[in-house]
This record gives sequence, C-alpha cells and structure tokens, in this order.
Amino acid sequence: MAAVDLARTRRYEARLLAQYDQVVVTSQRDKEALEGLAHRYLSPQTHTAPVTVVTNGVDMEYFRPPETRFFGKNRVSPPIVIFTGKMSYHANVAAVLYFAQEVLPHIWAQNPEVRFQIVGKDPPETVQQLATDGRIQVTGTVDDLRPYLAQATVAVCPALYAVGVQNKVLEAMAMGTPVVSMPSGCAALAVEEGQDVLIAEGAEELATAILRVVIDPALARHLSVAGWQYVEAHHSWEAGARRLVATYEKAQPRESYRRA
Repeated sequence: MAAVDLARTRRYEARLLAQYDQVVVTSQRDKEALEGLAHRYLSPQTHTAPVTVVTNGVDMEYFRPPETRFFGKNRVSPPIVIFTGKMSYHANVAAVLYFAQEVLPHIWAQNPEVRFQIVGKDPPETVQQLATDGRIQVTGTVDDLRPYLAQATVAVCPALYAVGVQNKVLEAMAMGTPVVSMPSGCAALAVEEGQDVLIAEGAEELATAILRVVIDPALARHLSVAGWQYVEAHHSWEAGARRLVATYEKAQPRESYRRA
C-alpha cells in the first residue's frame, strides 16, 4: 500500500508544476527532485513553472556571535556539546538517542569531562531519562536559545535522515558556534566540509570530529568564522526576502499562457 501511495504522491507533486506560474522550494536538492518528477510523469509538451530556491533564513541581527567567539576566549571547561530543536519531533528524538547511546561512549572514552546539552521544548520521557547521567543536561523549554549556543564548544547535528534545511545548523553557525554534522544534517546546504562545518558519518567518525574541535582552538576559531560567513552570505533573511519578492513579481496569471 505504501508503494501505491508513494507513486500517487509523486505524480501529484509533478502535476503541481503544471498548475502554477511559479514554484518555490527551500533547497537545490528539492528543486532537482521536483524537476525530476516532472520529467518522469509529465509529457514533454506540458508547460511547467520554473522552480526557484528560497532557502531558510536566519535573523543575523538576533543570532549574533559573542564578541569573544572569534578570538577563542569563550571556550568553557568542561567542554559542552549542544543539540537544539523541538524535542517532541520524532527526528530530533531519534538523533539525540543515537548520539547519547552510540556516539557519547566514544567521546567519553577519550574525554570523560565532555558534557552534552539537549536544549528544546517538550522532551519525551525517553530523552529526559538521559539526564540520569550527570554529564547530560535536558533543559526543556528555554526563553532564549542564544546563551546556550554562545557558551557551547560545538553544536552537533546527528540527523539520521535528511529532513529538509536544518535551522539548528544555521542558527548555530550564525552564533559562531562550530558545527559537526552527519551528512544528512547538511544535505540541503551548500556548505564545504572542513571549511564551514565538519561532516562525519557513523558514531566513531562523529566522535572523532567533535573531539577535534574540543582539543584544537585554532580549528574551532576557523569553523566559527567560516560558519558565520557562510550563513551571512547564503541564509540572511534579507537575501531570502528579496528573492521571494522577485519570484512573486514574476508570477503571471495562467490566462497569459493560454493567450500566448
């Protein structure tokens, strides 16, 4: 039954390109997938709308690095690894449980002082139970995410499957917090591995990447600066708003196609 529903959904999404004048998606990956569906399910004679990428944006005035971040003067001891997100969301729960159960043991084997901080509203009981280990903190709802990102040594995104643009990654980078992510956590971004973020796959590689940031202040500073510059260049609200307005301005009534 799932296979039937999948085929129906794909055909439906393809037909959407023939029903609108402009289509907006949030990543290049989504654009390519949607255009691929149109090529597969629509006839070559079918007029399809252009697909524009308007990616998720970050308020760069709100999410700003602390002045000491780029100079490496706000590194805390013990080191803090932070995960942020709405904790009632199944993908975030899966990511946190995976990190705590599979990755943290590798980190603690080399540095037992590292702390793991889970910041986000509505954590289920399975996540709250992680705090029985004193090195893990589950905050629940917080009034302001920025102080937590500001003091964190590294932000982690152990996403087990690709689920769109990860705002948690963009917000951390905008705060100048070094980011270590699994490939699926950055799949919708145009980041450069080793330059803007560290990308690692598997528990041991993820642990190794995090420990690199923890022990290497120069690497942490580099990721802080490069990550902030990436978000400013590609994900500011102002740039996204301009692109969206321009897309609206291009939209024409479908009657114009019938008259042409």
